[in-house]
Formats: sequence, structure tokens, C-alpha cells
Amino acid sequence: MCQLLPELRDILNEFSDGIKRFDKEPPENRERDDLYTIIREVDEKADRIKDNRVSNSPDFLKEALRDACYLKKNNDRTFSAYTGMVLGGADPDKFFYILFALDVLDLSVLVIDDILDGAEKRANKAAHHKKWGMETSLSIAMYLKSVSSKMVIESFVDEKRRLKILKEMDELHLKIYEGQFLDADFRNKDAGEISEDAYLDMVSLTTGYQIAGCFRIGGILAGLDEDTITILGEIGLRFGTAGQIRDDMIDYIWDEDSTWKTPLLDFKTDKKNGYHLLLHGRTRLKKREMNLPRSRRWPTLKPEIICRCSPL
Repeated sequence: MCQLLPELRDILNEFSDGIKRFDKEPPENRERDDLYTIIREVDEKADRIKDNRVSNSPDFLKEALRDACYLKKNNDRTFSAYTGMVLGGADPDKFFYILFALDVLDLSVLVIDDILDGAEKRANKAAHHKKWGMETSLSIAMYLKSVSSKMVIESFVDEKRRLKILKEMDELHLKIYEGQFLDADFRNKDAGEISEDAYLDMVSLTTGYQIAGCFRIGGILAGLDEDTITILGEIGLRFGTAGQIRDDMIDYIWDEDSTWKTPLLDFKTDKKNGYHLLLHGRTRLKKREMNLPRSRRWPTLKPEIICRCSPL
């Protein structure tokens, strides 16, 4: 799995260079090449749009919609497309409204994801379907999916790019549910039946291609040629896949206050994620190692070391 990651540090360096290219005169007291400052600014701007969308929604939807809009700690899909634009040498603030549509789409996915996973909680509170009921939550998920498309359709970007973006959004949404199908199918199998390649295919579909699509959309908005957009998609695929591997690991390691996720949910629902498969593999190795001299046995693999494999 760690073979996915070697180039990510170089990508972050290139991202920092891109920031400097489009922002020649940063405002006082702000370092625009500070990654955490940029992430905070993206979140603040996205949250303002989010609040505005909720305020302008029909009264009967407001409360359920507001709860759905705050299921995440950050606006990582927006930031992924933002990164794609920066790598393309363009100013992402010009098209920020479209970039945020990707997080609106992701919120629709999260509502359904919690239903599929049988999650009791998210974001340190009851999962959306636990508070509002299955019918309301499914309706909100479909509403958010439509809103995400509407945000692109109503944007001022030219028709050619608008159609490309809508196509990318539909494609990544399709991939997500192909991955969800595999995820559900893995629950009916023994861990020994699932190869590392099969697991990587699944996480690539559930998250890898989603982030790839975000990077590609950033490239489309930046006006890049198709070859360069393809390269951005490959970068996003690696970030997204690595991020999902990390997400699988923290289910077993960190507390709910840090992750906004229910601890050990994957274990309780018998999801076959990376950590589960890794532990299964270690168990088989241990059985084979019993007859080896201690010096030739594998060292204990600590969870905190596994998590440091991913920079996301």
C-alpha cells in the first residue's frame, strides 16, 4: 500500500509553488504558502456558502438540511479541486462556488454512507438517519445531490467547461457506488478471500476516484489541456486512495473527538478494511513463523506506524 505514496511530498511542494504563482502580493499578516492557513480559509469560505444555502432553502427543510451540511470536519473535496486549480497555475477563488459543489455532493454520499454502515453517530452526534429517520435522510441525500448539480449549472463558467464538470461529477459519483457495492460484498467474505489488490480497487472506487475527479475539475476550470488534466487525475487518485487507507486505520486507533467517527464501527460491522486485512495477514504470518528463530520473525507492526504511512 505504501507504494502509492512516494511522490506526494513533491506534489505538496509543487502546490506551494503554485500558491506563490497566483498570489504575488499576499495581504499583510498572512502567509499564503502556509498550507494550514489555506485550508482554514477554504473552510471558512465554504462554510459561508453552506450557511447561505441553508438559509435560502425552504423552511421545512432547514433543520434537517443544516444537520446534513455539518457532517464533516472540513471541506476536503473543495480543497482537492482548489489544489487542482493551483497546480494548474490558476486562481481558485474565481470559481470557488463550483468547487464547493463537490462537497455538497460528498455530503449526500455521507448521509447514505452512514445508513449503509449502520452508523449510530457522526460528528460527535447522532447520525443523520438516527435523528431524522430513514425517509427524511434519503430525501435530504437526494436533495443535496441535485443541489450540487444545480450549483454548476447556474454558474457563470462557459458551457463547454460546465458540461465537462457535470460529466466528471456523474462519473465520480458512479465510481463511489461501485466501490460501495464491493465494500458490502466484502462483508460476506472471509478476510482470507480478499486480496490486497481487491482492497485497493475498492478504496480507489469509494474515495480515490472521487478525489481524482476533484483534481480533474480543478484542471478543467484552470483551462488545462486534456493530457495535463489526466496527470492531475492521477495525482488525485493517489491522494484519495491513501486518504481512504488512513481513514480505515483510524477506525481502530483514535478517539471520536479527534475523528468525528464512531470508534471500531468497521470492526463491529465486519467491514473488511485495510487494517482488518493486515491483521488477518499478520495472524497467518505468525502461524508460519512459529518454527523460525526469533531473529528471523517479523517485528511487531504498531498501528501508529501504519497511520504515518499516509500524509493526509
